[in-house]
Amino acid sequence: MTAEIISADVLGETKEVHEGRCPNGFPVNLLSDFCYKCFFPIKIGGNTVFNYGGIPDPADIKSSDLNNLINNFFTGPQSGVALNDPNVTDPNEYNPDDIICSCTDGQGISHLGIYVSFWEPARIAEAIFRPGCFPTLFGAEINFGGIDFGAYGTEGGGDAGERKNSFYNVHLYSFPLMTLLDIAFGMDFCKDWINDFDLINISEIDPTHNDDILSAFINPEVFLIANPAAITLCSVDAVTSTAGYPLNSLFWCGGSWGSLYPFTGNELLKVSQPQLSSLAITKNLFKAGRLGLELNTSGEGAKCGTGQEDWYAKMYMPILKKSQYRFQTLFPMPETKDKCCHVIGASTFTWGEWRNDPIKDYYQYMIWRKRNCCLKFI
Repeated sequence: MTAEIISADVLGETKEVHEGRCPNGFPVNLLSDFCYKCFFPIKIGGNTVFNYGGIPDPADIKSSDLNNLINNFFTGPQSGVALNDPNVTDPNEYNPDDIICSCTDGQGISHLGIYVSFWEPARIAEAIFRPGCFPTLFGAEINFGGIDFGAYGTEGGGDAGERKNSFYNVHLYSFPLMTLLDIAFGMDFCKDWINDFDLINISEIDPTHNDDILSAFINPEVFLIANPAAITLCSVDAVTSTAGYPLNSLFWCGGSWGSLYPFTGNELLKVSQPQLSSLAITKNLFKAGRLGLELNTSGEGAKCGTGQEDWYAKMYMPILKKSQYRFQTLFPMPETKDKCCHVIGASTFTWGEWRNDPIKDYYQYMIWRKRNCCLKFI
């Protein structure tokens, strides 16, 4: 059996991709493969106390800056999607003013803490061509048999025949790195609700993943945004996302990557693989939020995490909050230099076109997620 070696790191590390076999893509080097600049800035009460790497927080942009950013590229009514008050930040974001906070744990005991925000390494996502191949699960291969719903997105719904468009399967994993490394001291109200490495979403067993029509009927808002005006507005999101500030109000837009609707793996355009894989994963995140597998961790309702009453209802995220996520490429070439993570929709010419490997088997990303929460000290 022939083996090809694909360079996976500018530092000289490699990963093997074996012909006819699912590659082992588990990120074993937790020091060199992850860019810890993505953890910052750290804030207390909405004020930045430490920053490293110069990666902007979308919550910090002022309305006037957002207007200027858009007006530098567009004129006319499109600029109206920005805000009018130059003295406030984007209301779609949340910056707590309080420094001291309190939360009650499951035993009814009240704890005092400080209101902090940071970016946590929370998920790993992989976009793959081959169904049933799980590189992050050490190269495991799973045969789904009769519940393999058109894994290649062909007209016949099976894996035979020519693919009619670009198509990826997506696997979403829980990867709470801070908990796994046991560095989450005092973070009872800041921990992920899934505290282990786990597989939480599999596209191969989702009957809507390759069926645009079925997906549209399950998510009927797609019919409201399927018009030229809504599509044109996505060019605004493309500009702001590339600058580091995705617009949550344009929830149907994936910035320069394309439209987030429908929630399937099908794409009619055959563009760069970094762009297509990122778009497929973002759609999967959107769908995961609607299913309750992803939550709003950066809003006011996330202060006490899962320790509060009705925490699920307070953190439920049926509409993807794009600005609370950062992507960092792990494979085929990790982002480990300079501003080594990017927001949803950022142009691939700023971070990924040179990672477009024509012989790759899959794309793998670490997903960093913003968290506002009460860090207890009593």
